[in-house]
Amino acid sequence: MLRLIDRDWTLELLPEIGGAVARLAWRGIEILRPMPASQVPAPIDAVRHTCAYPLLPWSNRIRDGQLHWRGAVYPLATNSPLDTRDSPHPIHGIGWQQRWQVIAHDSRHAALGYEFAARGAEAQSWPFAHRGRQDFTLAGNTLTLDLALTSTVASSVALAGAVALTVPSTGSSKTNSPAPIEVPGGLGWHPFFVAEADAELFCPVRAHWLADDQRLPIRPEPVPAAWHFPHRAQRVSSLVLDSGFAEWSGHAQLRRPAAGVIVTIAATLPLRHLVLFRRADAPWIAIEPVSHMTDAFNRADAGETGTGTQALAAGATLAARITLTCRVAHSDGAKADMR
Repeated sequence: MLRLIDRDWTLELLPEIGGAVARLAWRGIEILRPMPASQVPAPIDAVRHTCAYPLLPWSNRIRDGQLHWRGAVYPLATNSPLDTRDSPHPIHGIGWQQRWQVIAHDSRHAALGYEFAARGAEAQSWPFAHRGRQDFTLAGNTLTLDLALTSTVASSVALAGAVALTVPSTGSSKTNSPAPIEVPGGLGWHPFFVAEADAELFCPVRAHWLADDQRLPIRPEPVPAAWHFPHRAQRVSSLVLDSGFAEWSGHAQLRRPAAGVIVTIAATLPLRHLVLFRRADAPWIAIEPVSHMTDAFNRADAGETGTGTQALAAGATLAARITLTCRVAHSDGAKADMR
């Protein structure tokens, strides 16, 4: 475990368990759901019990474990053994199931990374070689997380695992050089924020994805009237949901009067999709900034626009920054900060 301490912050990281966060506290206040002590140390599949974990090289579900991309179909292994409902749909990428290496570390900064070669059996979980990186920095009242996904697919290699690949004929007998390979990519972060009974969320989003019973998107709709958090603060305790949202502003605010703290979440492009997840009576809410909608790559391959899918050429990097800024919630006038 790595521990970072900077004046008001304490951050504990688990590089060997999916590059996850084990604890994040500000001035002694737990900002993220603490990982149960019984889970530390833990096997790598305990990452879902941590405070937060990275989503690389995709977020949320890929329908039926079938990735359709540029005329090929890639079967993907399931990766959520603890939830049989998810078993047909690989979820949240593979970064959370990797053992990350420590690239750099001091009291206020840590860089973690992993390399995925997509060779042999591991190509069944994702067929495209890539590199993942997280940089955590503590400064003042802000935690900064820089996420990066770099394609390391060679432009001339045969991609493993494709069921079928259709190359349009040009009608020419000339031998052409291999076309540059572009692969789908996405990223995000899955933090669980502590939310007491009086906690309130303000989170401007414009559209909600109606989903089926497998939590796969059907169509976008206006945000239901019962969820007024896009316009004004709403008690987290009134929310029970596992839903994707589009056209997120890139900002959210969680006010926790009982703890005396306001947490502001900000994210750069391309993180303009959002997932909110909370179970009934849970003392937390997951606020997940992500670059794309659920099952985005398949929908983009079918011609849908606005999915957030990114096509990465060999050597290209997709990067984003997330910040958490904390400040004291004063009883006087604190409500004025929440729309």
